[in-house]
Amino acid sequence: MTVPERDSFRFLRRPSPPARAGTGATRPASKVHEPAAGCTVLAVKVLLVVVVAVMVVVLFGPTLGRGILSSLRPTEALLVPTESGEMQELTIVTLLGFDAIPAILEPDFVSVQVASAWMDPGEQVLGVSINGDHRAYSVPMLSRHEIVNDVVGGVPIAVTW
Repeated sequence: MTVPERDSFRFLRRPSPPARAGTGATRPASKVHEPAAGCTVLAVKVLLVVVVAVMVVVLFGPTLGRGILSSLRPTEALLVPTESGEMQELTIVTLLGFDAIPAILEPDFVSVQVASAWMDPGEQVLGVSINGDHRAYSVPMLSRHEIVNDVVGGVPIAVTW
């Protein structure tokens, strides 16, 4: 089996970061309005509610949090034998809900030259070559998404990590 040349691969594009202040991104000018008298009273009430909520969380958070969080997490009991042959009940707690890690369903690819601008020189990739179509999937990106559904060389594949 021959390994294709590095320049023949197309690399999975990383999502674009949001525009930062001072980078040339402009917003349309907004009009300045004087607040009505009722708005000030409403703002004070909202602020008061927020302050009380923060105080409750700080004072009672650890106690309340354990009870609330444990009731929201799905759990499952499992019986396993111990070294002495007795059965021990273990509890499995699910930390992430169903579909909590988003898959990449419509991947977008760039050339080696474009990918070289944002990838580390030693960054690991999973390479796939099918029917002369070559793709490279960044391992750090797969660590955040865990699965990419793609079509390579006319063959549907699921790239997982």
